[in-house]
Amino acid sequence: MENDKQLKRLSQLVSRVVDGDLSVEESGELADMLDGSEDCRRRYLQYLEMDTLLTERSGAQSPVYGLDFAGLDRKEASDRKNCGSGGSLTRWGNMPRLSTMLSCAVAVLLLANLCWSVTSVFLGSSDANQVAVDSKKTPRLVATTACVWDSESSASVGKSLSFGEPIQLLEGIAEFSVRNLYGESATILIEGPANFYVRSDGQLGLRNGMLTAKANHSVGEFRIDIPNGAVLFSGNASIGVDARFSEGLVHSFGGVAKIESYYAIDESVGPIEIPKGESAGFVLKPDGEITVSRKVADESSFASKRSMSFDRLGLDENYRDAVMKSEPRIYWRFEGSDIVHNEMSDRFNAYMKGKVHRKQFGENVTAEFGLSAQGSGFVTTDYWPEKPLEEYTIELWAKPSHYHNGAMIGLCAPNSRIHGLMLEIGAPYHEFDYHTRPNRFRFLHRAPPAPSGGTSCYGGDEYKVRVWQHIVARKRGKELELFIDGKFVSSIEEKLPLAENLVVVIGQLYPHRIERSFIGQIDEVAIYERAMSDDEIKAHLEAARKKSSGPKTDLSLLTM
Repeated sequence: MENDKQLKRLSQLVSRVVDGDLSVEESGELADMLDGSEDCRRRYLQYLEMDTLLTERSGAQSPVYGLDFAGLDRKEASDRKNCGSGGSLTRWGNMPRLSTMLSCAVAVLLLANLCWSVTSVFLGSSDANQVAVDSKKTPRLVATTACVWDSESSASVGKSLSFGEPIQLLEGIAEFSVRNLYGESATILIEGPANFYVRSDGQLGLRNGMLTAKANHSVGEFRIDIPNGAVLFSGNASIGVDARFSEGLVHSFGGVAKIESYYAIDESVGPIEIPKGESAGFVLKPDGEITVSRKVADESSFASKRSMSFDRLGLDENYRDAVMKSEPRIYWRFEGSDIVHNEMSDRFNAYMKGKVHRKQFGENVTAEFGLSAQGSGFVTTDYWPEKPLEEYTIELWAKPSHYHNGAMIGLCAPNSRIHGLMLEIGAPYHEFDYHTRPNRFRFLHRAPPAPSGGTSCYGGDEYKVRVWQHIVARKRGKELELFIDGKFVSSIEEKLPLAENLVVVIGQLYPHRIERSFIGQIDEVAIYERAMSDDEIKAHLEAARKKSSGPKTDLSLLTM
């Protein structure tokens, strides 16, 4: 395509063609695009065949327009009547024949839509009136939680989205109210990162990401387009949709949901029902076969369905004694109010910046960050360390609310915006450093302190949201090492020592500037002026196992 604007406009026009909402002016615009560009015509046919076949990766343009179908063969349908686990449907793979069929369909649609539009004009209906009616059906954004949108997205609380508008939610949770053809409402919570769009009937299409939805005792069905098909739900149904990969897996939490495939050419094959407690989805195999996958529904995989109280950290004197036995220089348990006292000495107390909330589970108190617009963190007035350190360890428990860019702990040079150390979580994108790895813990060592650069050690797997995780960032000799839940995950060489006389910041990037705030809970921060041993890390996890409160962290999974 010539540019991204033309690609986006073609997407909008095709959506209107498919749903029969193309105006006279838009018919002419689309005809000009197709007449003037062979690439437009090819992409147009591909879009009509499978608009949501592939997921979009965060920050990327839709790949669906550049698909190559040349190597796909037409498959025979099998097990059409009973599309259970292991059943399969077929897809359309003979491109020359498909092009002919779709070309005819396009011509009919354009001609029919043109005739309808002209008739509407002669009958006195105006495009303005049509838009006014349609705007009542569009999804409305009613609430957000720490949302970051793509720069071109127009989403705003209280406003409705536009037809055909592609939206990229980079991080956070966005709540939408949608209506069906009967005017009934449903609530949809979309979890970033996600790419979605508005159909011309006012329903949503999810190309990539996760969402949960609940019909409000409605009449009539709601529809959500997903890769390879669509989800249908009504009544008091409650569902979750995971469309992060090449399939759209639908979880039924209440009521009954249905999924239908775009590729079932046998009209006798209707939507597949998903009863409460089950999940199902269409999986596209490399050979072009569509298979139905059935699993158990899992609410815990959706951040919007899981309360921050879902996973509780029950630590008592056993854990405290184990940490104090290791003699950290600083040990914060977050049991104070505006001041967090160091359990090891009278120095290195941390003072609240903005507003930090407290959560108590049994005997244990945790700190909850990121809930205040005035900032949310703790800062020391004493500088640490008092001399350069060849070895050191940072140990803590953390529970992120969702995927986002957030600084858990930083060591910042006084009265500056440069760091000697950071322990943070990443999002699917990073506006500061495009070389970071998405959705991972990051242990950054900068020697000497600087605004950029340094050596980064990353977690191997994505971190978990709304689940407590034990994190140990260690410099031992010439190596940076990272442990997650007692398991060694990565290391990287770093020869230079940690600089002295730094300010310790918890919950945000800088001491006096609200930026890159951590949203979630942190507890039991211990800072050592030496490298902890593997046996000590194991002993601390063993102490954590001795007491817990339910629902709780499954400490049996924390192994060395």
